[in-house]
Amino acid sequence: MKRFVQIIFLAVPLYFWTNAVRADFIQSIVLSMEEGSPILEVQKCIITGDDVNFRSTPYREKRNIIGRFNLNDTVVFLSEYTIRDDYGNAVETWYYVRRRDGKEGWVFSEFVQCR
Repeated sequence: MKRFVQIIFLAVPLYFWTNAVRADFIQSIVLSMEEGSPILEVQKCIITGDDVNFRSTPYREKRNIIGRFNLNDTVVFLSEYTIRDDYGNAVETWYYVRRRDGKEGWVFSEFVQCR
């Protein structure tokens, strides 16, 4: 019998000193427990564009680019962050991902397709 345990970290503060703003996001990790042995279930995603920026913060600034992705590169989805306007409407969504080399960072969600 499989049991799923969801651990949610609410309002984890991130401080982006470049913009002097505070961003909160919700990170959700789903653990699968089978026969008393926890197994992390990961969601693999594919980059759908070529020369896609990999960023240290979820904002469109040149100074936060830490790498690039090629078409069909695979990443592991870790979290998401949605930037909202003053009325609470979603403006853009960013995914926090892990590359094959273990580096973690942000990529604009329109360039990511998760299975």
